Amino acid sequence: MSSKLHQSRRDVVRGLSMLGAIAAGFPAFPAFARDSDDYKALVCVLLQGGLDNFDSIIPVDPQGYSAWASYRTTMLEQYRQTSGTTRERDSLLPLTGSANNHAFAPELAPLADLYTKGRMAVVANVGPLVGPVTRHGLEADKRLQPPRLASHSDQFAMWSTLNLEGANVGWGGEFLDRLENTSSFASISFAGVQAFGQGRDVDQVAFNGARITSVPGLNPTPGRAPSRREELLGEHFRRRGVRYEDVLTRDVARAQTRALEQAVFLRALIHQNPVGNAVKIEDNSLSQQLAAVASMISERDVHRTKRQVFVVSLGGFDTHRNEARILPDKQRQVAEALARFDAVLEKRGDGDKVTTFTVSDFGRTLAANASGTDHGWGGHHFVIGGAVKGGRVVGELPPPTLDHDQAWARRGGLIPTIAIEQYGASLGQWFGVPDSEMGTVFPNLHRFDAGGVDIFP
Repeated sequence: MSSKLHQSRRDVVRGLSMLGAIAAGFPAFPAFARDSDDYKALVCVLLQGGLDNFDSIIPVDPQGYSAWASYRTTMLEQYRQTSGTTRERDSLLPLTGSANNHAFAPELAPLADLYTKGRMAVVANVGPLVGPVTRHGLEADKRLQPPRLASHSDQFAMWSTLNLEGANVGWGGEFLDRLENTSSFASISFAGVQAFGQGRDVDQVAFNGARITSVPGLNPTPGRAPSRREELLGEHFRRRGVRYEDVLTRDVARAQTRALEQAVFLRALIHQNPVGNAVKIEDNSLSQQLAAVASMISERDVHRTKRQVFVVSLGGFDTHRNEARILPDKQRQVAEALARFDAVLEKRGDGDKVTTFTVSDFGRTLAANASGTDHGWGGHHFVIGGAVKGGRVVGELPPPTLDHDQAWARRGGLIPTIAIEQYGASLGQWFGVPDSEMGTVFPNLHRFDAGGVDIFP
């Protein structure tokens, strides 16, 4: 897109931002100098279904690989029979530094490259914890095991809110509650409504995917006056000038108007954005969501938001069966999308202002059930960005056996050594949440070493 066309689109967006401010009670967004802005964004990548951490970070030393392979014989045979995939030892991509006895799966090559460049860290064995515990501690006191560990919905909620299913305030939203933010676009999800980004005061703007549907009469076409039909539809959707006596009806109408105006503004902001277009990968839904995120970040001089939390997602990681046929493509999509997103941000000079991190329902078991793996507990996660102290593993990668202190009874799942609270607190500190507020966001943080997870320098 030419700079002239891009400028024209930005002029339309700025006009819409003012229109939206007047029509829906939003703050107006004056431009500000990017050179001095204090902008930061957290991008939460939901890997829904439970990522198999044992198939992402794999022992590569001869003894460790042999032990790992002995628990996955049937799956390795499936890999050999599946075209384009392999888990043979010589195909793995070794980690550097102290973790050089482990390697990335080949489909994660773009992430391996980020790791080598120092732009990504692996955070090992993270999950929900009542307090620090080992296998022997659990055997002595079952109350130290969090509830409903096998439940997708409950563990997804635990990762998002530190509570079971039904909780609707997440720690990403709570971060924003504690920072100075007047923008209506501080929390945006392209993965539908997600509790992670919902605060007690901050409301999330949510869309199902990166495509924001055009609403007749609400999306102006530059150079063309709306038809009478479009005007009438616009008036119907906005319901301006209509007074409702019933308080509930009035609140619903106001919320609808607000949501529609947000959609108008964001659609104009994201549509044909050259930064977003540079991120997009065809047939990769995660990259398309990240493209919308990149577009929003690039236009922060328009929406004037200094702190943003984004949520994106990719599903399909519940690999009880046919893992060798399903997981490699999922890994490839994640790796390519995250690497492209980071590359575009870095090229624009925004790489150190954005931290992208993964979460998932839970890890999976070391031992295969035949052609797949079952629900585990702790799992490994990736944190990416220019501010990250990368090229290393935070925490410890446990041995590939069923007989060690952090081995859980469920076929070799992992008892976490890093709590969600510690993972979140490190991200929150970088984001600017005051240390004095961290215990309020994470009430259970005092049970753990709050500074023990050093994702950032």
